[in-house]
Amino acid sequence: MVTFLQDNDPKTTAKTTQEELWDNFVNILEWPSQSPDLNPIQFLWRDRNMAVHRRFSSNQKNGRKSPNSSVNLVESYPRRLEALYIYGGVHIEQSLSFRLLEDKMLSKVLALLLFVQTAQVYSEVISVGNGGQQGEWGPWEKCPDGLVVRGFSLKMQQPVILGDDTAVDGIKLYCAKCKPPHDVTIITSAVAPWGNWTEPRWCKYGRPYKFEMRVEKDGDSKDDTSVNNIKFKCTDGGEVEGKGLYWGKYGDLSEGCKNGICGLRTRVQGNKKNENDKVPTSDNTGLNDVRFVCCD
Repeated sequence: MVTFLQDNDPKTTAKTTQEELWDNFVNILEWPSQSPDLNPIQFLWRDRNMAVHRRFSSNQKNGRKSPNSSVNLVESYPRRLEALYIYGGVHIEQSLSFRLLEDKMLSKVLALLLFVQTAQVYSEVISVGNGGQQGEWGPWEKCPDGLVVRGFSLKMQQPVILGDDTAVDGIKLYCAKCKPPHDVTIITSAVAPWGNWTEPRWCKYGRPYKFEMRVEKDGDSKDDTSVNNIKFKCTDGGEVEGKGLYWGKYGDLSEGCKNGICGLRTRVQGNKKNENDKVPTSDNTGLNDVRFVCCD
């Protein structure tokens, strides 16, 4: 699988470009937009453009920048980081006289902070810490070789007047190589017997690679429901949320799958009395937790 790094230039974020990347199974690494303040080569291009406009380019000697100019731009990088921090992220003009702070360690700290904010943490299996503890884990289910998860659907029980609410009772993953409906395979793990499947939700151009769950914790009410909704982050920078309910709250975001999600395992509490009942007759919670396996 190919992973591209791009700087959010309009040409690379255009709809036609995003669709082409989707169709050719290309992963896009999340990255901040290009910034002249943090990219010294932008100043080099600006100097050359000014030389052209001033008609210096016809003079070979004046039309070139000396090697020292490029070296100076690169060496100014720590000072630019310091200035960006000092001025609260506002635009920094080239003419700004950067102050060299006495504590040289600040440059290293700022560089480390920049790295931590932009770096992605990837795992082989991703999970979150706010899942419920009721029920049993179902089997691992994985996409066929060559396919990756592009969308998902939730099995939802709408609020009931008489009986027990369970909210989310299962999740389906839609595995595909390119845009649906081509080569779609649906996989699911353990599922509770109540509710109905919602319409699938798709990342617009990318694929899901991180997630968070909306969970009502055990004991928060007389009728616990555990998982109420699931939200995925997409590799195209967007996010997609299931058609779930509003009880509970979202927890922390999971780590990421570098090459996308390729499987799942769910923890489900079924009916304590009768699995065939259309409405649960005691305090059941349906889907309690889920883990996703990352693609190789």
